[in-house]
This record gives sequence, C-alpha cells and structure tokens, in this order.
Amino acid sequence: MNLLEALPRMPEWPSLRLPRGALPALMIVLVTIGLVALVPDDAPLTQLEVRGDFERLSVEDVRVAAAPFLTTSFFTADINAMRDAVAKLPWVASVRAERRWPGAISMHITERTAFARWNQDGLIDTQAHSFTPRAAEIPTGLPLLGGSAGHEAEVEQAWRRISPGLAGTPLALIGLQLDARGEWTALTASGIELRFGQDPPDERLPMLTGAAQRSIGTRWAEVRYVDIRYTNGFAVGWREAEATGEGK
Repeated sequence: MNLLEALPRMPEWPSLRLPRGALPALMIVLVTIGLVALVPDDAPLTQLEVRGDFERLSVEDVRVAAAPFLTTSFFTADINAMRDAVAKLPWVASVRAERRWPGAISMHITERTAFARWNQDGLIDTQAHSFTPRAAEIPTGLPLLGGSAGHEAEVEQAWRRISPGLAGTPLALIGLQLDARGEWTALTASGIELRFGQDPPDERLPMLTGAAQRSIGTRWAEVRYVDIRYTNGFAVGWREAEATGEGK
C-alpha cells in the first residue's frame, strides 16, 4: 500500500469566489485604515472654515465662540460642544460642524432673517423665534410686534393676516401688540391706535374697514383711536377732544 494512500483525507473546504472588483475595494479599505493609523491622536488643528451667506452675522463672533474648542487636536476637538456654542449666537439659525481632512473643522451656518421688532430690544425671525442681537445690529423699518414669551408665533401670524389688507390705506399698520390680558392693539403709521379686544384681530377687521371707515370718512387725521371691541359697533377717540379736555 502506498504510504500516502494510507493517510486520512483532509476535508475539502468550499472555494471562496470574490465578486469582480471586491479585491481592489478591500485593498482600498485596508490602505485607508492604515493611513488613519499612521496619523497621531494629537494631529494639530490648522484651520476653522466658516461657510454661509451672512448679512448680519459676524464671522469674528463665530471664531470667538469656537476658539475654546480649537486648543486640542484634530481628532479630540469636541465639535458638538463647538457647534452648540456657535448656535447660541443671536443671528445663528442653525449650524453644522464636521472635520475636514487633514486638519480643519468646517462649520456651515444658516443666518436668521429678521421679520419684526419684538418688544423693546429684541427681534423675531421668519420662523417666529425671538432673539436679542446688539442694538446696533437691529434693522430699521421692521414692524413693531410685542407680547409675552411663547406668543411670538401667534402675534406674527396675526400680523401676516391683517397687515396686507390695510396696506396703502389710512390704516396701514406699523405695529401689533398682544398684552398679558389677551387684548390686541395695533398702531397705524399715522399714530392711530386700533383696539381689537380679545377676539382675533382679523375677525374685527370687517367692522373697522366697513362701518368705522365709512363713518370717519376723510377725518382720519383727527382720530386718536378706534375701539372695535364691541359686538355691534365701535367708538372713536378724537385728537381735538383730548386736546381741549372734552369727553370722548
């Protein structure tokens, strides 16, 4: 008997066939992992990239907010904390941060668009979020809106509903306020106060633009306020009556 024939047979293993292109892909993965392994954990940060279209946001403010997180290395920098710090800047609506090989952190920032003044020293953006920039950064010519915290969207939506219909008339608006009692008051460009009460302002507009406007006619310059809180009527306060001390 042949000695080789007497040896036990080894089990046959199924053959492994790699799909076309798999070997180069595997090599690329291995090479990439190898390159990363060659870079030390303390690889320095060499650049902060700030991307976005800005009208009000200062890039220098972004750099100052990000600076405390740039003293570590490329791999150890806490980009989440950096993103959160930059997101607190008044004019920042959103921010995305990512590492860019070999030594940069890139931040893509979306700037807020101011829609209106909010109370004394703030603004609200087009998404009805309130924020407080520096006084010198507040744009001019914005509507003057006001209300308690948490009512920004309600006031902004009410403004959008009533302002367009009064534009170009003696009742063109410059401001709208919702006070703590839920009372709505608007102010026209000519200084007339419009008292809507607790009903949504757009529900009281027909009384204002109908019966009140017909009654006042061409005397709008003499009007101090129009009170349309009544169910079936309105009241007018006249500037002359106030000046002479007469009743309303």
